[in-house]
Amino acid sequence: MSEHGDMLARSGDTEATDATEVVEAMARPIDPTGISNLDMVLGGGLQRGGLTLVVGPPGCGKTTLAGHMAFAAAAAGRRVLIVASLSEPVTKLLAHLRTFRFYDEALVGDALRVHSLQQFLPHGLATTGRELVEIIRTERVDLVVLDGFGSIRDVDGNPQAAREFLYNVSAALSLQGATTVITVEGRANEPNFHREATTADVILSLDVTRDNVRAHRWLEVMKARGTSTISGLHGLTIDGSGAKVRPRLETRAMEAEHGLQARTDPTPAMATAASARAMFGLPRLDAVLGGGLPRETSTLVLGGVGTGKTLLGLMFALAGAASGEPTIYLSLRENRRQLLSKAEAFGFGEAMRAALAPGGHLTLLRRPPVELDIDRLADELLTEFDRMGAQRLVIDSIAEWERAVGEGSDPRRVSNHLAALIEILGERRVTSLIIRETDGLLNRDGDLTSGTLPATVENVVRLAQVSHRQRSHRILTFPKLRGAPSDPTVYAFVLTTGEGFRVLGAFRGDSDISEALSEHEVIDIRGTPPPSSTMGPSPEDDLERTDGDPDQGST
Repeated sequence: MSEHGDMLARSGDTEATDATEVVEAMARPIDPTGISNLDMVLGGGLQRGGLTLVVGPPGCGKTTLAGHMAFAAAAAGRRVLIVASLSEPVTKLLAHLRTFRFYDEALVGDALRVHSLQQFLPHGLATTGRELVEIIRTERVDLVVLDGFGSIRDVDGNPQAAREFLYNVSAALSLQGATTVITVEGRANEPNFHREATTADVILSLDVTRDNVRAHRWLEVMKARGTSTISGLHGLTIDGSGAKVRPRLETRAMEAEHGLQARTDPTPAMATAASARAMFGLPRLDAVLGGGLPRETSTLVLGGVGTGKTLLGLMFALAGAASGEPTIYLSLRENRRQLLSKAEAFGFGEAMRAALAPGGHLTLLRRPPVELDIDRLADELLTEFDRMGAQRLVIDSIAEWERAVGEGSDPRRVSNHLAALIEILGERRVTSLIIRETDGLLNRDGDLTSGTLPATVENVVRLAQVSHRQRSHRILTFPKLRGAPSDPTVYAFVLTTGEGFRVLGAFRGDSDISEALSEHEVIDIRGTPPPSSTMGPSPEDDLERTDGDPDQGST
């Protein structure tokens, strides 16, 4: 009998090798990996009885990923065997895994057993393979993790013997229904890896890249038999909870478009709300918008420094929370203290605290704009969407998001990433307000003809400050509104205590401004009037209808 046949025979009754058993082995169910989002990327999980190779350079997360799978399987009631490599003693391996929250001491020695490869090797690879298979058969192991195939390569100094070991062991375990995960140091595109790759059912390629001083971990499914995977690179993070895969936002949008991801049906409350519009809670602004923004649309708010963008975003979020709509405010600039201070200054600090309190409907996601991992951020945002069933979202500001995409991967990715974001927001029926800061110059088409967002979103709101007769005035325009003709009106607004953002109506005496806009001329909104300004009558009558200082506060 050949070595292969001998090993198969030792794996159980010889009848296990007949055609019926082999066909049944090929129709194995799919088991979850226990790794966040990895099953999504794999198209469901790992086929029971299959062989998975996890390949990558040192420090990319191979051992952590495989160890996380092992403990997740044991926690789910499956029997697991971890075989430590020659280069890492069992005690050292367990000490490493013990640093993660997935580690459970109660599982070790019972549902999860750990052996050292050293104890099997004195008689060579062939004997080692038979002994491993026998232990796995006797203990009825469901998942085998062999950490460090490189040490097996070095045993006999014969690469061919190592490949035969890999093939024979995986074939025997497959017939027993035991899934095998083996970590391999190297890269999936190296020529000497190709022969081993032919044996595997799944190949997960891990890598680490560096951008100046930053390191990024990536995961790619190089091979997966019998499943439809999400191709390309995906973010991989290693933190206190273990390994997490961060699928690219672009692929999530494509999966949703083709119906491969379930679309959440609206709850009765959502269905009722969907018949109305998403109000700001500002009577005049909502009236101008016909009752508010169309639901399930994305709105881009453009404006220079100090024009009121953040204040408008806060009021939109608070209006949603007040009406019982789960709302997320993603702040990539100001922290919680700064946002609450701004709310206090305009008289709605108490309302914001109530909305943020347990039982409130507002969630503040604060991420400092420093070395943002955009795939991680997008994954955390979508996770929060699913957790709370969010109906409103404010992003302040999208500029940090765009910068993170370009710096963390490739500047050419920015357009696709933003388009995917808008697609996914629509798919989740979220009404979103996206803030972007512009420079200090305003013209009719400025900031609207470049980039992806203005063309992708359904609505555009533009805020500005104009200098007129030595005074600074705030104006508001709507270059784009879904389902409505473009509104050419220039509206005046002020920021006041108590009400916050108040629209006064059409900007009176704005003939010169309107003329300049229609001719695509630039208006200086940085507090200094144009050199030859001959603007029309002052809108002071309108501005005097406020309860506070027209120029109070800025955002």
